[in-house]
Amino acid sequence: MASLANGVVKAEILAELKETATKLCAPGKGFLAADESAGPWLRAGHAEAAKIPDVIENRAAYRSMCFSTPGLGDYISGVIMHWETLFQDDATGKPMVEIVKENGMIPGIKVDKAYDKCGMWGTVVGPLGHPEVSTKGLDDLQKRCAEAYQKGARFAKWRNVLQLDPEKGLPSELAIADTVHTLARYASICQSERLVPIVEP
Repeated sequence: MASLANGVVKAEILAELKETATKLCAPGKGFLAADESAGPWLRAGHAEAAKIPDVIENRAAYRSMCFSTPGLGDYISGVIMHWETLFQDDATGKPMVEIVKENGMIPGIKVDKAYDKCGMWGTVVGPLGHPEVSTKGLDDLQKRCAEAYQKGARFAKWRNVLQLDPEKGLPSELAIADTVHTLARYASICQSERLVPIVEP
């Protein structure tokens, strides 16, 4: 890895990561979570909204409308995008990443691949209605992080799920260990590819 020297991230890469992290933590600003795979309007719960077809053109139009909102960058430091969005253009051919940047925000990318509800062997069913789980996506994360950086992303998000139920002993030691290990590997891989990792258990 060109970004590593003896297993340690090079100084110039660390400086870039620190600059990005500082901008993401700007006072009075937060993140816009726009990493839905399906049409975001479907979550609104409005009967008329549910009639809008969930097709790529409508998703692009919705995202473009959101990202280009005047003044959005005054309150949002970073936009967490779905993988589809990273490669998507608006109706005029302008990349979504450029729309985000032009509005004063930093593009980010969701890199986990969710989880299998069958869960981890030997764990009990928790409040979410399934056993404890392990988040997928580490196997090809290095490649995807490098690709995301080339497309303009500067930070990443990875979500692990821990279920809480003290009476059942949840989270279990297994789930905690798996989460810590997974998040550490995710963060290390992201940094090696110049992406600031959001560590979200």
